[in-house]
Amino acid sequence: AYLACDGGRWRAVVDGRPHGSYDTIGEGTLRFSPDGRHVAYAARTGDKWLAVVDGKELKKHAEFQGYEGIAEMVFSPDSRFLAYTAKLGTAELVLDLTTDDAEKQVKAHAATRLALLKEIPEWASYIP
Repeated sequence: AYLACDGGRWRAVVDGRPHGSYDTIGEGTLRFSPDGRHVAYAARTGDKWLAVVDGKELKKHAEFQGYEGIAEMVFSPDSRFLAYTAKLGTAELVLDLTTDDAEKQVKAHAATRLALLKEIPEWASYIP
């Protein structure tokens, strides 16, 4: 997989197939799952960022327009989960992409974002 810019629009190209068309793709956010079956990245259109997994934009609901920023994307060692840090208003959240359940969202401070995943039982064994 690689990132490509064509006419000012960015795409991730996976297995020779282009995914999406965005203003930019977050530097350093292109991530493969440990089993190699999934690819994820953060992409921006306008002033909003979305998480993209396997070419699909992840949205919390139909009206959801995106976050103000996304960083620190990480797959769990068994490739079943993906978490990222997202900025929405004044909150920074660590989100488990397997659910949009608000109980899985953790407010965090910049220095401890991924460490807070230890507080979510499903993630506790994945974070060193």
